[in-house]
Amino acid sequence: MSVAAVSSNVSSPLIGPVANPYHQEHQDGFALEQALRSGDLGAAQTAYNALAAFGPNNSGPFVAPKLVQDFQALGQAISSGDLASAQQAALTLRQTYIKFQQSPSPASAPPAPPASDSGEPAASTTGINVQA
Repeated sequence: MSVAAVSSNVSSPLIGPVANPYHQEHQDGFALEQALRSGDLGAAQTAYNALAAFGPNNSGPFVAPKLVQDFQALGQAISSGDLASAQQAALTLRQTYIKFQQSPSPASAPPAPPASDSGEPAASTTGINVQA
């Protein structure tokens, strides 16, 4: 049995090819990194603008406030024409992104057991006693 390659683009008979937005974000992010490495602020500005368009108020593809702040600081550094500051801002954004990816999401963390009136953990609502 063989496995056929899967394209990142989907074709619709009504609207034609539909691009994967995550693929585009990745390409724009890579272009931004490459432009900053090569010192091309014009290309960096173009790539930054493309990424910024993925979110409201130039937030780019980010929703976490710290990531949005770092992304916007990168845009300001690029706009000012300061390559060294832009490269530093890109490094800061990358470090923040890595920390954000490594931290457990509040939604995935198990809920804390409710406390009883005495301040001790109470039995869970499933009937399993969570006290040691």
